[in-house]
Amino acid sequence: MCVYTAGWLQYEGQCYFFGLNGATWFDADAACMGMESHLVKIENKWIDNWLWTKRPSAQSYYWIGLTDIENEGNFTWNIDNTVASYTQWASGYGKVSETYDVVALGWKDGWFDYPPSYKYGYICQRDFCQKKNQDIIATTDRTGWLRFGNDCYFFGTNGVDWFTANDDCKQRGSHLAKMYNNTLDEWLMTKKPTAQSYYWIGLTDMTNEGQFRWTIDNTTLTFSNWASTYGTAKGSPDRSDVVAWGWSSGWFDYPATDKYGYVCQSRSCNGAT
Repeated sequence: MCVYTAGWLQYEGQCYFFGLNGATWFDADAACMGMESHLVKIENKWIDNWLWTKRPSAQSYYWIGLTDIENEGNFTWNIDNTVASYTQWASGYGKVSETYDVVALGWKDGWFDYPPSYKYGYICQRDFCQKKNQDIIATTDRTGWLRFGNDCYFFGTNGVDWFTANDDCKQRGSHLAKMYNNTLDEWLMTKKPTAQSYYWIGLTDMTNEGQFRWTIDNTTLTFSNWASTYGTAKGSPDRSDVVAWGWSSGWFDYPATDKYGYVCQSRSCNGAT
């Protein structure tokens, strides 16, 4: 397990570093190796979306570790030479071209293959980080939480992306809320602070486009309250993969980069009112 160190970000047991100076793909690869890491391998939509939400604005594109230099048209990850089983090509990219041989995560939806001589930022990955601070211990103090039935709820009113909201709920020993019936949905609506128009909940279709599941238990919907035209499969590439509970009745699927409030839920309610 990696813990935080200066400049690195942690997600699901791996650590990531954004190199902001413009470098060729080969120089970026060497820079990562110099930090005992490698250009990032993006294996699924979860990590792809998380990186997309965290990418700095200093560069429009960031090199990743995908290339077809060895075999034109056959893109493999340079860390282990495995064929990419997940991709997120932007429209018209993933070319069979003798010069467009390496891949960058773009400033908008999708991946772009470009010549390695182009100079972009880069993303390094490693499975350890030098220890900087003591591990953060999740708190179970529920002062300021609201009780409903067997659970209690917390409204985060600062505007953050979906992944940051998810992490904050975990640090509080809880999870993003699961709306399991209309009674809970309506009760939360009466308690919603006005500080934000939308609040993230724990519903996503990142794993399978159009099939929304709750993050806490991976179950599909038995109750839903979609706003008109929302909650439908939008095709690929698509970033509207996570759900916000709206300013008026209804749920809205939006890109994880949007910044809203969030609702945490916990079965442990010591101190809740």
